Amino acid sequence: MKFILGVSLFVIGLTVFDKNTAAHGFRHLHAGFNDGAPVLDSSTRSNHEQVQIQHYDFQFNVDVEKKLFTAAVEFDFVKLDPKATNIILDAKGLKILSVEQLDTSGSTRALNFTDARKIHSGAKDPDFLGEGLVISSSSKTGRIRIRYTVQPQASAFQWASGSMTQSGRPIFYTQNEPSHGRSWLPIQDTPAVRVTYSAKVKTSADFLALMSCQNNPQTKSPTGEYRFDMRVPVPGYLIALVVGELKFKPLSQRSGLYAEPSVIEQGASDFDVTEDYLAAGEKLFGPYQWGRYDMVLVPSFAYGGMENPFLTYLNTSVVTGDKSLTWVIAHEIAHSWTGNTVTNQTWEDFWLNEGWTTYAERRLVEEVLGKEYAETTSEQKKRALIRTIDKLLTTEFPEDAALKINLAGRDPDEAISSIPYDRGYFFLRTLEDKVGRAAFEQFTRSYISYFYYKTINTKQFIEFLHQSFPNTFSEDLLNQWIFRPGTPDQWPETHSANMATVDLLLEQFKKLESLERKNSSKYFADHAQELASLNHMAKIALVQQLPADLDFEGVQKLESIFGIEIEKNNQFLSEWYTKVVRWNYEPGFDGVKEYIARVARHSWLKPIYVAIAESKNELLQKNMYEHYQRILPTYGPITQGAVLKAFGPVVTKFAK
Repeated sequence: MKFILGVSLFVIGLTVFDKNTAAHGFRHLHAGFNDGAPVLDSSTRSNHEQVQIQHYDFQFNVDVEKKLFTAAVEFDFVKLDPKATNIILDAKGLKILSVEQLDTSGSTRALNFTDARKIHSGAKDPDFLGEGLVISSSSKTGRIRIRYTVQPQASAFQWASGSMTQSGRPIFYTQNEPSHGRSWLPIQDTPAVRVTYSAKVKTSADFLALMSCQNNPQTKSPTGEYRFDMRVPVPGYLIALVVGELKFKPLSQRSGLYAEPSVIEQGASDFDVTEDYLAAGEKLFGPYQWGRYDMVLVPSFAYGGMENPFLTYLNTSVVTGDKSLTWVIAHEIAHSWTGNTVTNQTWEDFWLNEGWTTYAERRLVEEVLGKEYAETTSEQKKRALIRTIDKLLTTEFPEDAALKINLAGRDPDEAISSIPYDRGYFFLRTLEDKVGRAAFEQFTRSYISYFYYKTINTKQFIEFLHQSFPNTFSEDLLNQWIFRPGTPDQWPETHSANMATVDLLLEQFKKLESLERKNSSKYFADHAQELASLNHMAKIALVQQLPADLDFEGVQKLESIFGIEIEKNNQFLSEWYTKVVRWNYEPGFDGVKEYIARVARHSWLKPIYVAIAESKNELLQKNMYEHYQRILPTYGPITQGAVLKAFGPVVTKFAK
């Protein structure tokens, strides 16, 4: 196994990984803020442990119509290591035009620069690291200016063409997490570094420009020029830029929504619960320290949402008209306390962002939507999580089923799954069950307060936990949840009336004689009322657990009971259409095609593409491959990569 179990991992592991550092030249060290022991970060080329950069001043020129992006950045640096002769930044695919050092007198001096691959010749670095930017400077302090251009195909860029938007006008936006910031920003691209920044943006006067900053405009600039200031230190993955035909609508005194004009009213109606979630967060976790909470609907987004401070991204597919996906807001708002303020030090500690945020999200949902919905979600996620763990244990990287993972030589994108979210949630819920909710609420507030605006690692979390609850949590319990990739022995209890109904329906269905099961439509008709009354998370759990050989008439009856033709909840529809493929239910194939053309969230698309790839219906595969070829350009780079990985066997099979 690649993991050494127990807290001793952090001491023993360093010796092993130092050998990798020497061999490959890309594995860097940094220290926790209250811990002198270095922590390994394989996601960056930067020498941020030697050179400190605390603020960036950007200039961006964005031509959305022509997909052109030119930029410059200035920053002040201080060398922490007097022996350092270079400043090494992360960069991938950037065309560096010039690098200059600015003197206090206003004069400039050209600096030599190269890429890190030339320094570490022969190193087999992962592609995601990029080439890096190595700047030669003997100065201990100073200010540097970099002028550069960015390729239109940068992995952080989404150029949503007019065919992908409601207005027919293009929209441009960026997505940095986890390691895509370097494809448009020459920075120290690691979550270990928090910075402030300013930006001047020039674009067409027809478009509105927005960033993850305090001072976003609510109307267009007649000159197309905008100035942004981010005065709260954040990691680089939270820097975001949006340019497009957008309008603003206030939701409360401190929140609002940006969206295309044709969807702004519907989006505002769905998200009018935003203030409820903010108030619930303050009740549970302390004051909301960020001031405003604004959101923007972006087309063809790879995720459900992204927690950019002051400008949360929301996928247009979460607008349903029935508010059934507003829990996505709960998750992104929760990041205001967990993730954006207390941040994982490396992507190997990603669970500290997402596990904590899923826990906080579930508490917010309980406050706003009620305990039943929160518990139904938890029980459904528990069952799905166990299946995910079992599946990961059979892969090349079974240790990815643990919370603390090893990303040496790997792209962090490759390890993203439900594990840091749901395993992290159930671990924290296990801790809560052991000490009681009141004590854990106090611990949560103390944890957030103690590490506010800091980056931390798993070791620091464990130490803080033990200090807060001495002699309470055994090493075996922590090992089972954090370091061991298998299924833990102890799970928190969940209680959901909806899931009890699901279990009863499935148990009765399994007891039917084989002949009756082949004609399941009568059973579903007899239980139509119970089926229709289930909430969406319970429906998802039911569909996931129905047999793959369900008969045609049974599927048809379920389709009618669930009202699939008018269903708007895209999370549920992802599960439904995945099963439509596995059931080989031909009347539903048009719905599959419409869904994968309309929805760009990769976690909702991947199960469908996997089901098609595993189908024995070759005609279905051929038709879906042809459809895939037509709609592929409407997906962003992240979704394209995820879908290709899932659909690869079919692409290989039918590609000419």
